[in-house]
Amino acid sequence: MTSKKLNRVGQILLSILLLTCFIPSNIHAQKKDKVQIVLLGTFHLTPSTSDVYKNKKADLKSPIKQKEIQEIVNKLVAYNPSQICLEYPIEDQLEMDSIYNAFILGKYKLRNNERDLFGFQAVKKLDIKTPTCINYSFGKFDSDTVGNFALKNNQENILKLFQNAASSFTSEVDSNLIKLSVRDYLIYCNTKEALQTNLGLYTKYFAKIGKDKNYVGADLVADWYSTNIHIYTNILRIIKPTDKRIVVIFGQGHIPILKHLFSSNSDFEIVEVKNVLK
Repeated sequence: MTSKKLNRVGQILLSILLLTCFIPSNIHAQKKDKVQIVLLGTFHLTPSTSDVYKNKKADLKSPIKQKEIQEIVNKLVAYNPSQICLEYPIEDQLEMDSIYNAFILGKYKLRNNERDLFGFQAVKKLDIKTPTCINYSFGKFDSDTVGNFALKNNQENILKLFQNAASSFTSEVDSNLIKLSVRDYLIYCNTKEALQTNLGLYTKYFAKIGKDKNYVGADLVADWYSTNIHIYTNILRIIKPTDKRIVVIFGQGHIPILKHLFSSNSDFEIVEVKNVLK
Protein backbone atom coordinates (compact mmCIF):
# COMPACT_ATOMS: atom_id res chain seq x y z
CA MET A 1 0.00 0.00 0.00
CA THR A 2 1.39 3.42 -0.96
CA SER A 3 2.20 6.11 1.55
CA LYS A 4 -0.71 8.26 0.28
CA LYS A 5 -3.19 5.38 0.77
CA LEU A 6 -1.85 4.73 4.28
CA ASN A 7 -2.32 8.40 5.16
CA ARG A 8 -5.87 8.28 3.79
CA VAL A 9 -6.74 5.17 5.83
CA GLY A 10 -5.27 6.80 8.90
CA GLN A 11 -7.40 9.91 8.40
CA ILE A 12 -10.57 7.80 8.07
CA LEU A 13 -9.76 5.82 11.22
CA LEU A 14 -9.04 9.03 13.11
CA SER A 15 -12.36 10.52 11.96
CA ILE A 16 -14.27 7.42 13.12
CA LEU A 17 -12.46 7.51 16.47
CA LEU A 18 -13.26 11.18 17.00
CA LEU A 19 -16.89 10.64 15.99
CA THR A 20 -17.19 7.69 18.39
CA CYS A 21 -15.79 9.79 21.20
CA PHE A 22 -18.03 12.72 20.36
CA ILE A 23 -21.41 11.00 20.15
CA PRO A 24 -21.83 9.97 23.83
CA SER A 25 -20.78 13.41 25.01
CA ASN A 26 -23.22 15.07 22.63
CA ILE A 27 -26.09 12.82 23.63
CA HIS A 28 -25.38 13.49 27.29
CA ALA A 29 -25.32 17.23 26.64
CA GLN A 30 -28.74 17.05 25.00
CA LYS A 31 -30.30 14.89 27.72
CA LYS A 32 -33.36 16.64 29.13
CA ASP A 33 -33.85 16.74 32.89
CA LYS A 34 -37.19 15.43 34.07
CA VAL A 35 -39.74 17.83 35.51
CA GLN A 36 -40.59 16.85 39.08
CA ILE A 37 -44.33 16.93 39.72
CA VAL A 38 -46.16 16.71 43.05
CA LEU A 39 -49.80 15.64 42.69
CA LEU A 40 -51.32 16.79 45.98
CA GLY A 41 -54.82 15.34 46.21
CA THR A 42 -57.27 16.50 48.85
CA PHE A 43 -60.96 16.17 49.53
CA HIS A 44 -62.54 19.56 49.10
CA LEU A 45 -62.37 21.47 52.38
CA THR A 46 -65.58 23.16 51.27
CA PRO A 47 -67.30 20.35 49.33
CA SER A 48 -68.16 20.94 45.68
CA THR A 49 -71.87 21.23 44.88
CA SER A 50 -71.35 19.01 41.83
CA ASP A 51 -69.86 16.01 43.67
CA VAL A 52 -72.15 12.98 43.89
CA TYR A 53 -70.85 12.03 47.35
CA LYS A 54 -69.49 14.78 49.57
CA ASN A 55 -67.31 14.84 52.65
CA LYS A 56 -68.28 17.20 55.44
CA LYS A 57 -67.10 20.80 55.44
CA ALA A 58 -63.84 21.13 57.33
CA ASP A 59 -63.57 23.40 60.38
CA LEU A 60 -60.10 24.91 60.14
CA LYS A 61 -60.56 28.09 62.15
CA SER A 62 -58.92 26.95 65.36
CA PRO A 63 -55.41 28.24 66.14
CA ILE A 64 -54.07 24.67 66.02
CA LYS A 65 -55.50 24.03 62.54
CA GLN A 66 -54.31 27.42 61.30
CA LYS A 67 -50.81 26.59 62.48
CA GLU A 68 -50.99 23.20 60.76
CA ILE A 69 -52.07 24.88 57.51
CA GLN A 70 -49.08 27.21 57.68
CA GLU A 71 -46.83 24.18 58.15
CA ILE A 72 -48.20 22.73 54.89
CA VAL A 73 -47.66 26.05 53.12
CA ASN A 74 -44.07 26.21 54.40
CA LYS A 75 -43.38 22.65 53.21
CA LEU A 76 -44.64 23.53 49.73
CA VAL A 77 -42.52 26.67 49.71
CA ALA A 78 -39.45 24.71 50.80
CA TYR A 79 -39.96 22.38 47.83
CA ASN A 80 -39.56 25.53 45.69
CA PRO A 81 -41.80 24.84 42.69
CA SER A 82 -41.85 27.27 39.78
CA GLN A 83 -45.59 26.77 39.29
CA ILE A 84 -48.48 25.85 41.57
CA CYS A 85 -51.43 24.53 39.57
CA LEU A 86 -54.95 24.72 40.94
CA GLU A 87 -58.36 23.21 40.23
CA TYR A 88 -59.80 26.21 38.43
CA PRO A 89 -60.94 26.29 34.78
CA ILE A 90 -58.02 26.91 32.47
CA GLU A 91 -60.14 29.30 30.42
CA ASP A 92 -60.65 31.46 33.56
CA GLN A 93 -56.97 32.26 34.12
CA LEU A 94 -57.60 36.00 33.88
CA GLU A 95 -60.31 35.73 36.52
CA MET A 96 -57.92 33.79 38.74
CA ASP A 97 -55.26 36.48 38.21
CA SER A 98 -57.75 39.12 39.34
CA ILE A 99 -58.76 37.18 42.47
CA TYR A 100 -55.14 36.49 43.39
CA ASN A 101 -54.11 40.11 42.85
CA ALA A 102 -56.95 41.20 45.14
CA PHE A 103 -55.56 38.81 47.76
CA ILE A 104 -52.07 40.30 47.40
CA LEU A 105 -53.53 43.79 47.85
CA GLY A 106 -55.43 42.72 50.97
CA LYS A 107 -58.82 43.04 49.26
CA TYR A 108 -59.71 39.35 49.26
CA LYS A 109 -60.31 37.21 52.34
CA LEU A 110 -59.09 33.65 52.04
CA ARG A 111 -61.92 31.14 51.80
CA ASN A 112 -62.11 27.74 53.43
CA ASN A 113 -60.80 25.77 50.45
CA GLU A 114 -57.53 24.15 49.44
CA ARG A 115 -57.05 26.56 46.55
CA ASP A 116 -56.88 29.58 48.85
CA LEU A 117 -55.40 28.12 52.03
CA PHE A 118 -52.61 26.10 50.42
CA GLY A 119 -52.30 27.47 46.89
CA PHE A 120 -52.64 31.23 47.31
CA GLN A 121 -50.51 31.39 50.44
CA ALA A 122 -47.72 29.27 48.96
CA VAL A 123 -47.72 31.24 45.69
CA LYS A 124 -47.39 34.48 47.65
CA LYS A 125 -44.45 33.23 49.71
CA LEU A 126 -42.74 31.87 46.60
CA ASP A 127 -43.23 35.21 44.86
CA ILE A 128 -44.70 33.48 41.82
CA LYS A 129 -46.69 35.83 39.60
CA THR A 130 -49.97 33.93 39.91
CA PRO A 131 -51.39 30.42 40.43
CA THR A 132 -51.85 28.38 37.24
CA CYS A 133 -55.33 27.18 36.26
CA ILE A 134 -55.48 23.67 34.82
CA ASN A 135 -59.02 22.33 35.29
CA TYR A 136 -61.09 21.01 32.39
CA SER A 137 -64.68 22.10 32.89
CA PHE A 138 -66.37 20.75 29.76
CA GLY A 139 -66.44 17.07 30.65
CA LYS A 140 -69.69 15.11 30.77
CA PHE A 141 -70.70 13.18 33.88
CA ASP A 142 -74.32 12.09 33.72
CA SER A 143 -74.72 9.93 36.82
CA ASP A 144 -78.52 10.41 36.81
CA THR A 145 -78.86 8.52 33.54
CA VAL A 146 -76.79 5.66 34.97
CA GLY A 147 -78.88 5.56 38.13
CA ASN A 148 -82.16 5.60 36.24
CA PHE A 149 -81.02 2.79 33.96
CA ALA A 150 -80.04 0.67 36.96
CA LEU A 151 -83.42 1.21 38.62
CA LYS A 152 -85.34 0.29 35.48
CA ASN A 153 -83.22 -2.78 34.65
CA ASN A 154 -82.99 -4.67 37.93
CA GLN A 155 -79.52 -3.42 38.76
CA GLU A 156 -80.44 -1.64 41.98
CA ASN A 157 -78.13 -3.99 43.87
CA ILE A 158 -75.12 -2.43 42.10
CA LEU A 159 -76.30 1.04 43.10
CA LYS A 160 -76.72 -0.07 46.70
CA LEU A 161 -73.23 -1.56 46.78
CA PHE A 162 -71.85 1.67 45.33
CA GLN A 163 -73.76 3.81 47.83
CA ASN A 164 -72.55 1.71 50.76
CA ALA A 165 -68.94 1.85 49.58
CA ALA A 166 -69.10 5.60 48.90
CA SER A 167 -70.73 6.33 52.27
CA SER A 168 -68.16 4.23 54.09
CA PHE A 169 -65.29 5.97 52.34
CA THR A 170 -66.59 9.50 52.96
CA SER A 171 -67.14 8.61 56.63
CA GLU A 172 -63.53 7.47 56.84
CA VAL A 173 -62.41 10.72 55.19
CA ASP A 174 -64.44 12.84 57.61
CA SER A 175 -63.12 10.89 60.61
CA ASN A 176 -59.51 11.31 59.54
CA LEU A 177 -59.94 15.03 58.96
CA ILE A 178 -61.10 15.40 62.56
CA LYS A 179 -58.56 13.17 64.28
CA LEU A 180 -55.45 13.75 62.16
CA SER A 181 -53.28 16.81 61.72
CA VAL A 182 -53.65 18.57 58.37
CA ARG A 183 -50.29 17.13 57.32
CA ASP A 184 -51.21 13.55 58.22
CA TYR A 185 -54.63 14.01 56.64
CA LEU A 186 -53.10 15.05 53.32
CA ILE A 187 -50.65 12.15 53.47
CA TYR A 188 -53.60 9.81 54.12
CA CYS A 189 -55.53 11.26 51.16
CA ASN A 190 -52.59 10.43 48.90
CA THR A 191 -51.88 6.90 50.06
CA LYS A 192 -52.21 4.20 47.43
CA GLU A 193 -55.07 2.65 49.38
CA ALA A 194 -57.15 5.85 49.58
CA LEU A 195 -56.54 6.70 45.92
CA GLN A 196 -57.50 3.23 44.73
CA THR A 197 -60.62 3.18 46.91
CA ASN A 198 -61.87 6.37 45.26
CA LEU A 199 -61.09 5.18 41.75
CA GLY A 200 -62.71 1.82 42.53
CA LEU A 201 -66.06 3.51 43.03
CA TYR A 202 -66.04 4.05 39.26
CA THR A 203 -64.31 0.94 38.01
CA LYS A 204 -65.84 -1.59 40.43
CA TYR A 205 -69.45 -0.42 40.42
CA PHE A 206 -70.42 2.04 37.69
CA ALA A 207 -68.73 0.02 34.97
CA LYS A 208 -71.09 -2.91 35.66
CA ILE A 209 -74.27 -0.95 34.94
CA GLY A 210 -75.76 -1.57 31.51
CA LYS A 211 -76.60 -4.64 29.43
CA ASP A 212 -76.53 -5.92 25.89
CA LYS A 213 -75.50 -3.04 23.64
CA ASN A 214 -76.07 -0.44 26.35
CA TYR A 215 -72.81 0.54 28.10
CA VAL A 216 -74.22 3.47 30.08
CA GLY A 217 -72.02 2.72 33.12
CA ALA A 218 -68.89 2.19 31.06
CA ASP A 219 -69.62 5.43 29.23
CA LEU A 220 -69.74 7.26 32.56
CA VAL A 221 -66.36 5.81 33.56
CA ALA A 222 -64.99 6.75 30.14
CA ASP A 223 -66.24 10.32 30.65
CA TRP A 224 -64.39 10.44 33.98
CA TYR A 225 -61.18 9.22 32.36
CA SER A 226 -61.64 11.67 29.51
CA THR A 227 -61.98 14.59 31.92
CA ASN A 228 -58.73 13.62 33.63
CA ILE A 229 -56.89 13.11 30.35
CA HIS A 230 -57.89 16.66 29.40
CA ILE A 231 -56.59 17.92 32.77
CA TYR A 232 -53.34 16.03 32.11
CA THR A 233 -53.07 17.70 28.70
CA ASN A 234 -53.71 21.11 30.27
CA ILE A 235 -50.75 20.50 32.59
CA LEU A 236 -48.54 19.48 29.67
CA ARG A 237 -49.47 22.70 27.87
CA ILE A 238 -48.48 25.02 30.74
CA ILE A 239 -45.04 23.47 31.31
CA LYS A 240 -42.24 25.93 30.55
CA PRO A 241 -38.67 25.04 29.49
CA THR A 242 -37.41 26.49 32.77
CA ASP A 243 -39.72 24.42 35.00
CA LYS A 244 -37.91 21.93 37.21
CA ARG A 245 -40.56 21.37 39.88
CA ILE A 246 -44.32 21.98 39.87
CA VAL A 247 -47.07 21.31 42.39
CA VAL A 248 -50.63 20.37 41.44
CA ILE A 249 -53.31 20.82 44.15
CA PHE A 250 -56.45 19.02 43.07
CA GLY A 251 -59.45 16.97 44.16
CA GLN A 252 -58.33 13.57 45.43
CA GLY A 253 -60.52 11.63 43.01
CA HIS A 254 -58.54 12.92 40.04
CA ILE A 255 -55.13 11.91 41.37
CA PRO A 256 -54.98 8.16 40.63
CA ILE A 257 -55.63 8.71 36.92
CA LEU A 258 -53.25 11.68 36.74
CA LYS A 259 -50.54 9.64 38.49
CA HIS A 260 -50.99 6.85 35.97
CA LEU A 261 -50.70 9.27 33.06
CA PHE A 262 -47.60 11.05 34.38
CA SER A 263 -45.92 7.77 35.30
CA SER A 264 -46.10 6.83 31.61
CA ASN A 265 -44.45 10.10 30.51
CA SER A 266 -40.65 9.93 30.64
CA ASP A 267 -40.43 13.75 30.79
CA PHE A 268 -41.75 13.70 34.36
CA GLU A 269 -40.79 12.32 37.76
CA ILE A 270 -43.61 11.97 40.26
CA VAL A 271 -42.62 13.09 43.77
CA GLU A 272 -44.75 11.53 46.48
CA VAL A 273 -46.68 13.88 48.74
CA LYS A 274 -45.34 12.21 51.91
CA ASN A 275 -41.79 13.07 50.82
CA VAL A 276 -42.63 16.75 50.38
CA LEU A 277 -44.57 17.05 53.65
CA LYS A 278 -42.17 14.96 55.79
